Amino acid sequence: MYRPPATALFLILATLLSTGCSDDPSNVGIGLVDAQAGDALVETHDAVTFAADGPADITGGDITTGATRALAGLVDDPRIGVFTANGFVDFVPSGTFPASFTSGTVSYVELLLDIDYVHGDTTRTLGMDVSDISTAWTSVGRRADTTLTVGSPIQAFDVNPISRTVRVVMPDEWVAVNGAVLRSTTFQDDFHGFRIRGLSGNAVVGFNLVNSRMRASAVAGDTVSFAMSKVLTTLPADPTGGPAGAVVLQDAGRNTVTLKFPDLPSMAVHQAVVRAQVYTPQAEDPQGFARPVPPAIGLRAVTADNSVRLPLLTVQAAEDGSVVFEDPIITRIMQQAVLGLSEFDRFELYIPTGSSTVGSLSLTGGPSAGGGPRLIVTHTPLD
Repeated sequence: MYRPPATALFLILATLLSTGCSDDPSNVGIGLVDAQAGDALVETHDAVTFAADGPADITGGDITTGATRALAGLVDDPRIGVFTANGFVDFVPSGTFPASFTSGTVSYVELLLDIDYVHGDTTRTLGMDVSDISTAWTSVGRRADTTLTVGSPIQAFDVNPISRTVRVVMPDEWVAVNGAVLRSTTFQDDFHGFRIRGLSGNAVVGFNLVNSRMRASAVAGDTVSFAMSKVLTTLPADPTGGPAGAVVLQDAGRNTVTLKFPDLPSMAVHQAVVRAQVYTPQAEDPQGFARPVPPAIGLRAVTADNSVRLPLLTVQAAEDGSVVFEDPIITRIMQQAVLGLSEFDRFELYIPTGSSTVGSLSLTGGPSAGGGPRLIVTHTPLD
């Protein structure tokens, strides 16, 4: 999730919270009109902008914050089309290594990758490979459209998507070249991790940050461990399809969804609610096709210059597919927009970073269809 500059965010929040400080959020703006001005009205406004053209999802994380897994594979999803995911991982020593390792010759290295997520066909084996990452990189705040430089493939391996752990034994040639780096006190400066890429199959799997590791040995039967320290997932392109008349919001996707409503006339805003609808397909997925649903969808307000993205709230879709965002700050933002005082230009829909999936939600009401997101405003007109 984007973390805006502290000063800018403080000023915006202070302004929002000072507008309509009554215990009853429905009173926001009501002081602008006489109590006898008339009965409150309810109006519904359709979104004038509703498109997957916002910034790519944040997919980077480390042991303290952000994404919790790296995702890799390729899948032909019958609902949204073909897409691929590349996972990037790095490691740090789990502790102080014994002299038998630091002064020896490394003879064996393996990756133990813990699978805790699968999206796609669980009945077919996946083909993958691993490559070195060539330069240092950071993970926190990095997005799905990030580009990192990698070397040639090191090792190909197979993945059973319903297995828990995948073991990747590194080839002797790689061990010989990198053994000194693994034993070095400057390991964290000299070693930059791996890219994991899908080659075949029809699924994306997730490798858990906490439970995955790299092990190395300089003495037979005696291994040392390197903990996975950071992860990143990139998607080279958006899915190639999706339901007609819907906008696809994909976790780990290259676009979030921009949402903008028409300017409101002069009014005292008592309540503003944003409502969207998730498309529910009638046809079922093929047998053996796993599709974990993103647990929540978020709404944030965005300034015109993109300098601040203010998270407002996250909600779950109801059983009927409706997604309703109702919060006093939304009301205050809309009242300030009426008064010409709002720094915010639009909203964005997104899936929270902590989900760390490639799951998607299809939202009805694309450019060629009705029934899209709406702003429902309870207000008193100002003459």
